[in-house]
Amino acid sequence: MAKQRYIDTRFWHDTFIRENLNPLDRYLFLYFLTNDKTNIAGFYELPISIICSETGIEKEMILKMLKRLKGKIDYIDGWICVKNFQKYQNIDNPKIKTGIEVELSKIPDKIKQKIGYGYPMDKLSHSNTNSNTNSNTNSNCLGDNNITKQIVNYFFELKGWDNKDKDFYSKNKIIYSRFTRPAKELAELCDNNLEEAKICLKKVGDWAKSRDLDWSIETVFKKWYDIDLLKPKEKKPYIEGMRAFQKVEGGKWYIINKEGEIKEYGVSPDKIEYK
Repeated sequence: MAKQRYIDTRFWHDTFIRENLNPLDRYLFLYFLTNDKTNIAGFYELPISIICSETGIEKEMILKMLKRLKGKIDYIDGWICVKNFQKYQNIDNPKIKTGIEVELSKIPDKIKQKIGYGYPMDKLSHSNTNSNTNSNTNSNCLGDNNITKQIVNYFFELKGWDNKDKDFYSKNKIIYSRFTRPAKELAELCDNNLEEAKICLKKVGDWAKSRDLDWSIETVFKKWYDIDLLKPKEKKPYIEGMRAFQKVEGGKWYIINKEGEIKEYGVSPDKIEYK
């Protein structure tokens, strides 16, 4: 039986869609909203091979595009998760709420554990069940804004931009409001868990700075699939401009000379430079 999916016309005005996605990314985004595997929960199984076949996009390109969609649409071990999809469903309607719960019950536990935001059943059951809904929503919004500011402030701290005078920000063209949108998206990606967001920023910041690379909050999104593997570049010892090492910790030092030969460094090095 064919399904009908209605796309909000504001889709084309969404900041993330307009500023972060190219036309092909938008096409894939719409595909995830409208393909015949989608359901009322916005969480469904869909192999990469099917995505490639139905969209006509090669696998390598699909994987790159999924990285750009990260945080809005996630691909986890063969499962598509359209974040915030349930927000646009009328869960005041018992049939719709039950339908969402049925779809969520089909998700394997290992996938639920990996998704990390908004999809466990307990969150759905508390989403809109009493007369305090409006006050709860307002409270959450205030909390989100506070988290967004804390993320931006922590990012400034990591960049060495905190507690500077006005001339510094003006000279370097640093505008605080420019960072609130990606900070908000990082908060959403981390399910409004401030500590998790800080850990992500610290990992990416340490990795980038050790390689003398510029980085931003958006770098977290670009490195999301590799973030647990990111490590600061390890500095190596050099003696007189030549790479040095010890075969045994605390033992003799050896160097690799310009001809590529390994030689014992016969005297105790006065200065070892790490770079």
